[in-house]
Amino acid sequence: MNPSETAFLNITLKEFLEQGNRSPETIIDPNTSIQDALGRLDREKKELLLVGESDSMIRGVFSETELVKAVLQDKERLGDVVSNDQKSVGFDQTLSDCLAYFHSFARRNFFVHNRETNQHYILTVRDFLLLLASHFKAELESYQLVLPGDPSFTIQLEREVSLPQNENGANLFLVSLGRLIKPNPLKLKGSHSVYDCLVQMSQSGNEQAIVVEYETQLIGIFTERDFLKLMMKKPDLNHKDLKEIPLESVMTRNPHSFTIRHNMAQALKNMSHFGYRQVVVSDDEKIPVGIVSVLSILGFISRYV
Repeated sequence: MNPSETAFLNITLKEFLEQGNRSPETIIDPNTSIQDALGRLDREKKELLLVGESDSMIRGVFSETELVKAVLQDKERLGDVVSNDQKSVGFDQTLSDCLAYFHSFARRNFFVHNRETNQHYILTVRDFLLLLASHFKAELESYQLVLPGDPSFTIQLEREVSLPQNENGANLFLVSLGRLIKPNPLKLKGSHSVYDCLVQMSQSGNEQAIVVEYETQLIGIFTERDFLKLMMKKPDLNHKDLKEIPLESVMTRNPHSFTIRHNMAQALKNMSHFGYRQVVVSDDEKIPVGIVSVLSILGFISRYV
């Protein structure tokens, strides 16, 4: 990207958070129960909680990833599952710095510390997704949303618009999704239980499972966020319950998917519009072959900033 295209990334986190009227996070005690934390997430319509003994002793973030850990390991308190290696960034650092951190540490969130007021904020990959979509809104208008069963599934793949360029003059957002996918996704049948899915997701390091029929036909997706929503509705679910719930009853059916020939601009527009963090990518024969996430898009862009 040339300097004029990346100038918006040079503002500090202080400026970014103030522009968005972001409120500081309330610090949640590590002794809080998982059930109480789920209730708080539901009431406040949040997906993350900042956990610590005090403003000066932050443990980390409780998210859907920590929820999966809590359920599989039979943990009851936030302090039992929140990692102590959570990364923080300073108020005076720039958006460009954070973009590099997301890529280097492969994390979906950081907490931001304002040392003057000793207040904390949470910055997520979704914040950056919306930032990019907003900054390049006019350019992305040249692309249609990709919807399930859309007859225009493969149109506009080579459309030339004014999007960020690398040092060779190639439009970065026109890179094919085939270059961005995380291959060998976890594939399960709809008859698999939620518990079995969580175990396999944890063991394989996946944040989602693609639900298929006949090993090749995409029928749904089940993500850590889907599990969070399930537990917020039914916080009393235990191992036995989860072993009896089939994926097909709680998965996201007919998810939006792309081919390896679709490009980053199309994925970015869909993700920002519909609010998801990853999409299924299929080959030319519509067989699911991988996942493209917001994190992989940010990682690719960070190489040129």
